Amino acid sequence: MNGSVFARLHGRGHQGFRGPAARGGGARGRKLFAGRAHAPAMDAPPAPQPGGFRWACGLSDAPDLERAVGDACASVEQALGGARTDLAVLFVSAGFADRYEEAARLVHGRLQPRAMVGTTGMGVIGVGREVEERPAVSVSAGALPGVSLAPFRVDARKVEELDVSPANWSAFLGTPLRDDVHFLLFAHPFTAPTDDLVAALDQAYPTGRKVGGLASGGNTPETMALFLGEDTYYDGAVGCAIWGDVAFDVIVAQGCRPVGPQLKVTKAAGTHLFELDGERALDRVMAVLNAIPEDERILARRTVFVGVAMEAHEKEGGGPYDGGYLVRNIMGGDRETGALHVGHQLREGQTVRLQVRDARTADQELVEMLRRYGEARGEGAPPAAAFMFQCNGRGTNLFGREGHDAQAFERALGRLPLAGFFCNGEIGPVGEVTYLHGYTSSIGILRAKGPGRSG
Repeated sequence: MNGSVFARLHGRGHQGFRGPAARGGGARGRKLFAGRAHAPAMDAPPAPQPGGFRWACGLSDAPDLERAVGDACASVEQALGGARTDLAVLFVSAGFADRYEEAARLVHGRLQPRAMVGTTGMGVIGVGREVEERPAVSVSAGALPGVSLAPFRVDARKVEELDVSPANWSAFLGTPLRDDVHFLLFAHPFTAPTDDLVAALDQAYPTGRKVGGLASGGNTPETMALFLGEDTYYDGAVGCAIWGDVAFDVIVAQGCRPVGPQLKVTKAAGTHLFELDGERALDRVMAVLNAIPEDERILARRTVFVGVAMEAHEKEGGGPYDGGYLVRNIMGGDRETGALHVGHQLREGQTVRLQVRDARTADQELVEMLRRYGEARGEGAPPAAAFMFQCNGRGTNLFGREGHDAQAFERALGRLPLAGFFCNGEIGPVGEVTYLHGYTSSIGILRAKGPGRSG
């Protein structure tokens, strides 16, 4: 097997938890990427917005933390026009790694929100703009009348204790026993049991949307942080449950397109794929790769993925950009047994298809998904705010320039208040199930539900 074809490019941290929260002390790494001129803080258009929501965002790449926080918060305050802040979401770049705790205290003290969550990233996102690998702060905040909020923090022990019981989660979070509770989630890549967390929340709140990402910005636990209120943590996961007169729409752009024919899983156990179409999996995959056109073969030599067809896609036979495949890494293969190790639990009878990734495909997929979303909204309440959680492997690493996904969003849906960060892994649903992804742009869009509407 050509090793480069199955290279594991999207690294993840360990999934074991390492004890209680580490408040204070903080990341004391060197300040990164200083010296570039900064642009003025950018904000979204002023509120009010549909459903009585008032929402705004501010982004500043001033190299001084106090100025960056001040500029970003001033943009938010100006747009909100004195409305009380119910929820604030904070994203801080690794350029301020030695001052994460101060950033959280400054923003919380300035905006005084009922609830605040957030995290750190290699870069941060604002309206039509992405700032990578230099100091920056992005703040998203607003007033949400008719909406209830429950900020929280969990570790591995708490996730195991709560299990998948709706009653347990309802008691822990103070939510009603209803399906449509939505979640913003931020997790530490070295310590949080993210897969278990999203699986538990899917069971407890099956129609609620869950979106977010894994903290990024460094190579050690202390260089990546989570924010809950004015406090800073270096392990676990934080989030905010959101319910009431609110709906959460989610777009997950995986950045891949299928190549070759559909293949049937004829023998598998867990994440080990032994046979496809009755042949050894490795042999069948290599035969497909040798038969596809040369341009696709070149992409596959860099990295190739497996797409697991979702049930609706198998029935409908959708096209290449329908979101019908859950894209997963091929972790490696065994020449002797012919087995492949795939980053997904497989079962016999499933349909899979090989996938390749490049900038053109990623651009086309995101643009098309945003176009479809815009058309599908119809007469529903228009979006009030949006959050973008983008893989570290996108941005300049994929498109060769900053701002691609944020600008595509702005072109499709206008200058909505948009904020986010570059992740070590992205959280979002494919179909009705929430997954932890790599290489994606996972977008959560918040809007008023309105009378008689479902969320």
